Amino acid sequence: PTIGDLRYRAFLNKEKTEVKELPLGKVTASIVFEEDRTLFNSLRLGRDTSLLDLKGVSDSLKNDALSGSASYQLDSHYIGLPDWLTGLFNGNGRLQGTLGSPIIAGNLSNAPEAPLTLAFPHASPISLSSLAGEVNIDLNHGDPVVTLKSMKGSGEKSSLTGTQPLVFSDAGLSAGFDVTLPQFAYGPFSVAGAKANLSIKPLGDGTVTAIRADVDDLLVQG
Repeated sequence: PTIGDLRYRAFLNKEKTEVKELPLGKVTASIVFEEDRTLFNSLRLGRDTSLLDLKGVSDSLKNDALSGSASYQLDSHYIGLPDWLTGLFNGNGRLQGTLGSPIIAGNLSNAPEAPLTLAFPHASPISLSSLAGEVNIDLNHGDPVVTLKSMKGSGEKSSLTGTQPLVFSDAGLSAGFDVTLPQFAYGPFSVAGAKANLSIKPLGDGTVTAIRADVDDLLVQG
């Protein structure tokens, strides 16, 4: 079967009055139905530059438990990550969870032609030409949770190491990073030779960012 335009609907509040749609794109599948199992010999889902290629089995004798494999090329916005984090990711992983609440877990790296850009709130963007880590995409019965962990990246004289998993869900965004930067701007401050720890936590409808830094040179603009 083929579906021309699949969309995933997520509720943004407990009252379920605010809805966000994630356009997942076109679906093509080869499916075999057996007495106690459903075999997904091929299930391809994607739009624009994003593509998920899944193969797996759903076992009705085990509450529709899923098992299988996944390969993917994912735009950061396709998996619902915040606007300040942009990039194109490649990887391979496992298909697990259940048919009603699937989970994809695996490795992650940036596509060679697409450096990862992190534009933290009130700060100058950081571009990383190389990034590796792990990803977990849990549809969580309609309340999706995307987790990036064990992240390590590098760029021109810059580096990034995840100190806390980046978790993006209906509860908000949380993350922690150690970064080394030749130059960096945050609000009115211009920094040279910075080694910093950034902690991001949800606050109301937004986030709060805390920075602890050692710098070689600090300039206040104004």
